[in-house]
Amino acid sequence: MESIQEILRQNNITPTELARLSGQSLATINETINKPVDSWTVNVLTAIANAINMPAGDLLNRLQDTSEDHYELLIDRDARTVQGVKIADPETFDIVSFVAQNNALAGWQPSASDIKMLVETANHPDPAEVARIEKIWNEDI
Repeated sequence: MESIQEILRQNNITPTELARLSGQSLATINETINKPVDSWTVNVLTAIANAINMPAGDLLNRLQDTSEDHYELLIDRDARTVQGVKIADPETFDIVSFVAQNNALAGWQPSASDIKMLVETANHPDPAEVARIEKIWNEDI
């Protein structure tokens, strides 16, 4: 586990520079980096990750305790695996890794079987479910 201050030092980025790069106010950056990462908003975590050119999930993994009892989302972009599940199709890999990473930021802890289910759903969507979702998206508000 690393602190955000260590990661910023490694990247030669000051809080002021981080605020500029992330589009967040300096006050928000200073408040955020002095609080536990578990209390950060997803928006701020993502903005900081983008500013240091790192996927938000990777930053979160570096900042959180990775002891045996702590969950870690494992995405290997070179091998195209998520939680150890190989995803041969690059487009399906991008979709599944995006869904897993963004939902993990919100607290979901997907297992290998969850990832297999996402791959299956991406490859063979249920027509009734697709129709239901399309109806929702096409409704007038």
